[in-house]
Amino acid sequence: MSVMFDDSIILSVENLSVGYEKPLVSNLRFFVREGDCLGIVGPNGAGKSTLVRTLLGLIPPLSGSVSFLGEKMEEVKPEKRIRLGYVPQRTTVDLSFPVNLRDVIYVSLVNKLRLNMLSSSTLDDVIRSVLNRFGFDDPNTPLRKLSGGQLQRLLIARAFVNEPILTIMDEPTSNLDPAFTERFYEILAQEKEKGNAFILVSHDVEGISRIVNKCLTISFEGWELKDHA
Repeated sequence: MSVMFDDSIILSVENLSVGYEKPLVSNLRFFVREGDCLGIVGPNGAGKSTLVRTLLGLIPPLSGSVSFLGEKMEEVKPEKRIRLGYVPQRTTVDLSFPVNLRDVIYVSLVNKLRLNMLSSSTLDDVIRSVLNRFGFDDPNTPLRKLSGGQLQRLLIARAFVNEPILTIMDEPTSNLDPAFTERFYEILAQEKEKGNAFILVSHDVEGISRIVNKCLTISFEGWELKDHA
């Protein structure tokens, strides 16, 4: 499935093989357009997280290519890369580290400030707005006071603060409480209406079925891409 670049294609994957010494997923081909939501499902160990890290340019492909907004991922400049968001699987976080919610969001905005894409005079308004959207009232709340579900919401807010055109999320709902999971999917639907796109890696096939329009299934035998209504 070779696709010529056009303005609606955000991410293009061509003949991609990912892995380390040996490929976990081979000859993968797909693209993500404005407003798309691609689900990625499959068993543990089949290569989903390795694929995510390859799509982000964190590890090199074994073969093939990934293009973002018409450029090879390894050639994307910082001002364009800001438009790519990432929510990792929850990792061990030292909640005793002396930072607050504002500090965590601020770190994600440093490059935007450095590139003069954000005014320092509006910085606090931007931080407060994204925190409010994800259910936080006080930017000065210490990290150590967060529950597991609140920490996951903060990681998602951190990815959204730069208003990315594409956000890749690895098990984003794994620690969310049911009430905010519903709100999370509402937010994704709002962003899709704006033309923003998402890639969701998840074991919650039933949950993501409400929002995805394409689904990539990765198994130990290979991969399959289907349209998903």
